[in-house]
Formats: sequence, C-alpha cells, structure tokens
Amino acid sequence: MLLPLASKRPKTNEKQGRSKRETCFYCGAKPSHPKSECPAKKAKCFKCGKEGHYGSVCKSKSKDARVNELQVQSTTASECTDCVLNEYEPVYFNAPIHHLKTITVESLNRPKSEPHIRQLWLSQEFSSQIFQIDGEVDTGASCNILPLYKAKALFGNDLKLGKPTVNLKGYNDSPVENLGSCIVYLYHANKIFRVLCEVADSKGHMILGRKQALIMEYVNFPEIQKPGVQAKTDTSIKTIVEEPAKTTNGPVIPRVQKCTHPVVPVIQSSTKENITINGKTHSLPTTKDYLLQEYGDVFQGIGTLPGGPYRIQLKEGYNPVQHPPRQVAVSLKPPYEAELERLTQLGVIKEVRQHTGWINSIVPVKKPDGSLRQCLDPKDLNRAIKRNQWYSRTVDDILPELANSQYFSLLDAKSGYWHVSLDKESSYLTTFNTPWGKYRWLSLPFGLKVSRDVFQERIDRILKSVPNSVGIVDDILCHGNEETTHDVAVITLLETARVNNLNFNANKFVFKSQDCTFFGGNLTPAGYKMDPKKVQAITEMKPPDNLQDLQSFLGLVVREQMVKDKNKVCEHYNKTARDLPSLPQNQRVYVQVHPQYNQWTPATVTKTPVASQARSYSVETTKGAQLVRNRRFIRPAQEITPVPADSVKRGDNSSSERPRRVITRPKRLIETI
Repeated sequence: MLLPLASKRPKTNEKQGRSKRETCFYCGAKPSHPKSECPAKKAKCFKCGKEGHYGSVCKSKSKDARVNELQVQSTTASECTDCVLNEYEPVYFNAPIHHLKTITVESLNRPKSEPHIRQLWLSQEFSSQIFQIDGEVDTGASCNILPLYKAKALFGNDLKLGKPTVNLKGYNDSPVENLGSCIVYLYHANKIFRVLCEVADSKGHMILGRKQALIMEYVNFPEIQKPGVQAKTDTSIKTIVEEPAKTTNGPVIPRVQKCTHPVVPVIQSSTKENITINGKTHSLPTTKDYLLQEYGDVFQGIGTLPGGPYRIQLKEGYNPVQHPPRQVAVSLKPPYEAELERLTQLGVIKEVRQHTGWINSIVPVKKPDGSLRQCLDPKDLNRAIKRNQWYSRTVDDILPELANSQYFSLLDAKSGYWHVSLDKESSYLTTFNTPWGKYRWLSLPFGLKVSRDVFQERIDRILKSVPNSVGIVDDILCHGNEETTHDVAVITLLETARVNNLNFNANKFVFKSQDCTFFGGNLTPAGYKMDPKKVQAITEMKPPDNLQDLQSFLGLVVREQMVKDKNKVCEHYNKTARDLPSLPQNQRVYVQVHPQYNQWTPATVTKTPVASQARSYSVETTKGAQLVRNRRFIRPAQEITPVPADSVKRGDNSSSERPRRVITRPKRLIETI
C-alpha cells in the first residue's frame, strides 16, 4: 500500500540552532551569548516573579505579580549634558558608557496624592539660585539625605562636600555609601532653615528626617523626644526617581535671582512687652539664656555671608613667587598638624596635589587659649593684589552714636574672615606650603591684603538695616538708652544674622552690660573710659633716666589721642625737644615735669575725657561778663571778645589797645647732668 509522502523538516543539530539565535532567550540582547554571561541570570522578572530572565522576554501569561512599570531610555556619554564629573573622579576611555537619561517608576496601586511628598524650595547659599524640588518626609530616617545626581543637577560644579558625619544604612540594614555632607537652605512658611544633608549615590527624592520634619512642623507627635536610635520601618519604601536636570520643574518662588544684597528680616510688630519678627514673637525684656536657646544655630559653625565668592584681582607685570615650607618647632608640630586637619574637615582649606604658580608661607600664631591660628604670610602676593578699598570706622567715629546709651551687648563673629568664600581661581592664589604638603584656602585667610576691606564691607551692608548696632571688623555692638530698645536691637541683629548666615561665638557673647570693653576702652552710661589694663604700663612707668627713654615718653605723649589739649601739648613738647638730637646718646638726662610738686606723674596721659556728655555754655552778666561751661567758670568775657583792628593804631600806647590773652604753663625743663 502506497502512502502519500509527507514533508519532513530537515534534521538540524539542537546546539547548532541555539548558537544561531539572534537574541538572547533570557535578556533579549543582540547578539546572543552564553547563559553564564547573561546579565539577567540573577534578575527577577516583574511579570512572573521568577529569577533568571527579564520581563520583556517572559513567556508567562500571568501578570498578577506585575507591580511597577519601568521605562529606561539609554543615551551615550557624548549625548549626556547633565552628567557632571567630580574633580577627582576617574574617567575611563575606550569603554561603552551608558547614562540613564529618564527613569520612571510608577506603582499601579499608588494613590495619586501622597501626603508625605512635599514641595521644597532650597538653595546652596543665599547668593545662589533657589530651586523647587519634591522631598519625601520620612519619620524613620534619622538624618537628611540628598541624592548625588540631584545635588549635581542643582548645584553643578559649585557643590561643596564636607566629610561624612554619620554611617548610612537602608531600611533592611544594608550599608549605603556616604559620599559626604553639605549645607543647604530650605525656605518654608516665611522662614529659612539651615539644614545639614548627607549626600548618597541613590535614586529618588530628597529625604527629610524626622528631626528636621519636626522643626519644620511637617509632622507632630504627642511627645516630642530627641531622636536617638535610627528607626526601622516594616513597609518597603516606594521610590519615584525623577529626571536629573539642571532646571527645576514646576513653579519657582519669586526670589530666584542671585542674591548680592543681604536679606532683611521683617518686623511685624514691636511694643514694650514683645516683638514679632519673621513670624516669631519674643517677650521683652529678654535674657541671655533665652537668646542662646532660641538662636542656637547662630552660635554654631561658620557661615557664608551674602555676596558670592570673592575674586582676587592681580596687577599686571608681577610673576608668581613660590616659597618653601618654613621650619616648625618640635613642640608646635602636633597642634600644627591637628589644626590643619581640623580646618580641612571644616571646609576652610583643601589639600593641593597639583602644580600652582603662587605658593605662600604660613605663620602659626598661638592664641590666648592655647590653640593655633593659621595666618597667611603672602608678602609677595600682597604686592600684586589690587586692593578693594572700603572705609573702616574707628572708635572715634561711632562714639557720637553711643551718646546717652545705658545698655550694651557685644557679639563676636566666629572666625570672621572665613565667612567670605573664594572662587576657585583665587583659592589657588592662596596656596601655602607646610611640612605635610600644600593647601589652599577656600575662604578669606588672615593676612591677605583685601581681607579686612572685603569682610568689613559685607558686615556694614548687613548692619545697615539693624537699628542701634555698629560693627568694627568682627566685633558688633548693640546699644540702647532703654532696656526695651536694647533688647529689640539684639533680637533684630540675631534674626538678621540667621537669615544672612552670620555666626557668632557664644563664649564671647556679652549681653546687657553697663561696663562693656570695646576696642581698648570701657563703654559705660557715663561715657567712654579707658580700660585700666591698657594703661597699666603707662601708670607704672618710671621716670626716664636716658635719652632713649625720654624720646619714647615724648613720642607717647605726642601720639596719644586721648590727652587733653593735644595740640598745645604737642606744640610745647616739640619746642622743648628740638635740642635732643644734639645730645650724646649715652648722656643721662633728668626730666622735671611738675617742679612745684617735685614728683613724676604720668596721669595726664591716661586721663579720660568724657566726650559723650553734652556741654552747656552760658554768659553771665550779673557781675561782669563771664563765660560758664557746665556751670563752671572759664574766663572773663573780655578775654574772648575780639576787638576790631581799626580801633588799634600802630605806635599808640593808649589804653584802648587790644586785650591780650595770657596762657600760663607749668615749666618743663630738660637738664643734662
């Protein structure tokens, strides 16, 4: 029986057919590759939940296990414009680079509105632009987390990272690499918060920890306790990864331009009982303990003043100079090295491992408390710098403003010059050499030619809006003729310092004093008096017995600003001392200042004139014209009454000649022995 001939498929080798597959059975990549080299061998399918293949090639018909949808768009490194590399991040060539341009993770069961996702407005500095991003309030987090890609997209090359402050762990106790810490400013409910964030190479929103959420009043607990141990959550965290972009999505708050001027706090109301400033009401009169507690953030750390990084400008025709490291005493090496490490952790200096044109010297100066102050010695660099001139006020300039003041408070800016940052190019100009390597200043150092002018200018602009306050370098003085006026000035200053990122030293805070030491003198309700410690050496001075000591004394009298009738004394001593250069250097001299008392009394130099009290002048004509000042007789009026020149004839010896003023002085003799 003949059967129809059936068509038969040609037999092929099974292994040969697998080798000719164009795409991988497990991941779908082209060309096919062995399973041991497949990237999906440990992946979990989001369709069926099994391991070993991707969901795009899954053959399972069941889609009950599907939870999320993931869309990935891959671009090459040349097409990526948002990828910012670190200064020390290695770059590998001749290798494929893929950058995840857009990642969208959406949950099928996720509600459209999530109360724990909040819109945040933040900036890195007051002088930088303010961005709006989405943040996640997580009460299970003990710190604030800022993703690295989001920090680079917002701040770019201006991102400043300090050393990590905590060890990060995920919700399942898995370690998370902490890349460093940074300071950002959050704007919420007409308030500005200075927030410390840890930067991690993670994907998702910025996370606000429970402590910061309590401060910003996003959450509220019946009993608020300081967080101790990191909390663990039972539910998994759902993450929504946004596109890393340099521009913000959504509306931006009005103040988006770079801030070159100080921020002025808003005073809503002020009475004798309380003051309301920036939405916060303070009772009057206030105390020092209350201010230290309420403004604790102002007395911690080192801030950055508005105005942006300062750029040092150089004159033309100067060549860079490099100084070798100076030798350090053996006893100073341990604290010297420890101070360098501390400044590096604070972000004030940074180690330099590349060639720099300018290399300056550094001088460690010992402070009264035993610590070291690193003062730059840029004598060659200072010659090449263009100085930014700014008038610095003196004590004589501010004394008229302190008239009738009864209460004084003094605040010291902590590491004042370090509040002004330098741009990158200027930072390399301040490179200095040490036995442990080269470092560069990231902030204005002590010893630079322009440091005082730049810092004083920014302080004056900040204090311009603060009533009853004056500042000389890093010392800021608040005063008032009443206790309420004084307290309002101090609170306004602290609030202004908070919004302008100016920090003070809590150990040097003098509050509501009636005998305040300020620049070599004591401020009292009676006026400005000399500090006894400053004039102690003068009061204990011995009579000069040689020419050098005599010249020193005469120079002190001539240059002393607080001596009464300075012009008369200078004129007299200059005439008396005109023969001093002709005297032999080794010849002994004897100075007789007060021959009538026959004693040496240098008290005239240290006597304090009270210039803050108003003077009253009057002319009494009851018993002849007399000039009276402060109810004390000065002289008869005829001695100060001018006589017309026409009434006096030359050669006329009549009684109508011009009255002559006679001034008597004690004799001051210089006799040689």
